[in-house]
Amino acid sequence: FDEHRIWQQLITKSQTGALKWMHRYRLEQRLMMRESGSVWQHRARYFVQVTWPIPNHPAWSVSAYEEAFIGLRSLENPVLNLLQQNRLSVALNHKLEGGTTLQLGYLQQVLWKGSGLAAERNHVLLVGVRHNLDFRD
Repeated sequence: FDEHRIWQQLITKSQTGALKWMHRYRLEQRLMMRESGSVWQHRARYFVQVTWPIPNHPAWSVSAYEEAFIGLRSLENPVLNLLQQNRLSVALNHKLEGGTTLQLGYLQQVLWKGSGLAAERNHVLLVGVRHNLDFRD
């Protein structure tokens, strides 16, 4: 099925000693197009990430995050499947010149199926490139 999402989010960042923390709170309105018609569902997501710079190697860091996907009451299924998905990851990061970061890590994704009793577990190799654009003068 096709899915279209509208979402709102709040991101907070803080630091405790050398550890950098990021929290993301997101609400999603999900329009899912099925053969039987369209269905609206709502979901909340909470993401927390901690990044630890490796001492004496300023270009290197280790990060870990967890993200929970929480189904909010829907007309189609008002009780079941509260926790829909969970992601847990750990990665090694390397900052390059010019705002580019390379990332190599592991992600475990758990998807709970319709009743909330059966789960699918996926093990994923993360390979990422992130580039921050700097529009300052």
